Amino acid sequence: MSPVRKSRVHLWLPLLYLVVGIAWVLGSDFVLNAAMLGPGAVGVVGSLKGTIFVALSALLLYIVTSRQPVPDAPRVLPASRIGGLLRPVLIFLLAALGIAASGWVIYRQQSQVVRQEAADDLATIGELKAQQIEQWLEDRQNAVEHAGRNEALAYAVLDTSPLHVAADARLRHSILESIREADDFQGVQLLSLDGRVIDGAGAPIVVTPRLERLALGARVTGRVVQSDLYLPDGAATAVPVVDFVVALSHREAPGDRNVAVLIARTPAGGFLESLLANWPSHAGTGESILYRRDGDRAMFLTRPRLGERLPLADAVPLGDQRYAATRILDGEYGPLEAEDYRGVPVLEYGRPIRGTSWYLVSKVDRAELYTPLRRLMTLAISLGLIA
Repeated sequence: MSPVRKSRVHLWLPLLYLVVGIAWVLGSDFVLNAAMLGPGAVGVVGSLKGTIFVALSALLLYIVTSRQPVPDAPRVLPASRIGGLLRPVLIFLLAALGIAASGWVIYRQQSQVVRQEAADDLATIGELKAQQIEQWLEDRQNAVEHAGRNEALAYAVLDTSPLHVAADARLRHSILESIREADDFQGVQLLSLDGRVIDGAGAPIVVTPRLERLALGARVTGRVVQSDLYLPDGAATAVPVVDFVVALSHREAPGDRNVAVLIARTPAGGFLESLLANWPSHAGTGESILYRRDGDRAMFLTRPRLGERLPLADAVPLGDQRYAATRILDGEYGPLEAEDYRGVPVLEYGRPIRGTSWYLVSKVDRAELYTPLRRLMTLAISLGLIA
């Protein structure tokens, strides 16, 4: 090779490497930004494209240096065809092995990042929904507690004057209707101390032994007593409800000063299912479910999004530690990896709802977490081998 031609090679080869390197860095970064991938995926692809670039650079250096003549090298016979093909094949296999190994190491690192991000999201979503449920219950407890201190309502029950019967009835009904409308109760009802219905607003409430026990508890404790989530006996609709019961007292009443018992019923099933059906992230398999311990089972209190399960009827066994519901009801709140009610591997987070026997479980399929990462890894390694 002439000196002029040799100098041109020394000039355009570094320039070509510079142009290709800049194009690779800027072009790959543009594609990553345009793809709008998650932080974990961006880290995987970014690390892998850097590894591929280094591997290709090393291969280019090898090709360039291997073509340089060795000074005073003895003359050798041309290599056979098989020997001439063996070296590039070995180089390709070593490069492929290096890229695959680097990709696997990066995948293992980034999969932990993806899991931690998903666990943080689950914990945040679970805590948010649990706090919303607790606040919703607390608001209704406060409303019923306030109604129990309503002296006008108590006096309208205590007043037995024949001259005030009609006025007292109108006042009672007006106050009960305002209580019902203020917190969207399904029905509000006044019971006498011997269990007779005095007045009510909204849907009528059938007095059952369950309600009689709650009324006695409210009179004894002087506080609001809350029922569990249940299907009311004799109700025309199968909507789970929660009852709030408080003793209505007046300072002029004899004895314990109780004059009546107020019952407020709320259709909790509708609120809970609408709250839990909304999943505030892009996860297609994300869902939250309420459970309650029922003997040796974890009973569904709400209908899951991903499977046909009836609230207050279907349940999962508690004896099998493979199920996340079993571990969460045993106090292992997570995030943890287990199986859900479908037998699908999931990442779950759960915690109890304060003041109830309920447990909120939020979960997402593990396959959904790692499948995009695996696809990106396969694509990046394939592009690197093709290049």
